[in-house]
Amino acid sequence: PDRYKVRPVSLNTNGSELGVTFYRKKLVFSSTKLTNGTPSPKYKWNELPYFSLFIGDQAPNGDIINTKQFAPKLQTSYHDGPVAFDPKNDRVYITRNNVGKNGSAARGSQGEINLKILFGGKEKDEWEYRGEFSYNSDDYSTGHPSIDTTGQVMYFASDMPGGYGGTDIYYSIFNQGYWTTPVNLGPKINTS
Repeated sequence: PDRYKVRPVSLNTNGSELGVTFYRKKLVFSSTKLTNGTPSPKYKWNELPYFSLFIGDQAPNGDIINTKQFAPKLQTSYHDGPVAFDPKNDRVYITRNNVGKNGSAARGSQGEINLKILFGGKEKDEWEYRGEFSYNSDDYSTGHPSIDTTGQVMYFASDMPGGYGGTDIYYSIFNQGYWTTPVNLGPKINTS
């Protein structure tokens, strides 16, 4: 208790901020704050704006300052984030709502809007869309990716069929240019 003090950072809003991750010497996070000060559509469950991605600097006192929108080309008008980064290859893995090609939400067979994992890469210092995880589905969610230090193993949460509970943790390995079939981490990790 004497070594650490927990306190809010100045970027917190009356909405929600979550999913802080490091990218190089900066921090990337999801927030419901307005991206350019103009009103945006609100999420019906909590009447807050949808999550957008932001990047900022870490101040010496631990605060997060100089925040701005992160990777505008990768964002939608629905929930974007949290993210994970491949530390070796300038790749970003984003959780976001299932959005169709026309930019509107795409619903599964039960009428829900599920989450998907999308990939981005850097092109001339700008983030560009590079595709989506091949095990995404309109009928279940995949999200909250975490990449190991080699950039070859992705852990993620999903409610895909065959799990132990509502949402389980899985992993997939990037091998010869493709992600392998997801493996459930089993009953020692996942419970009903």
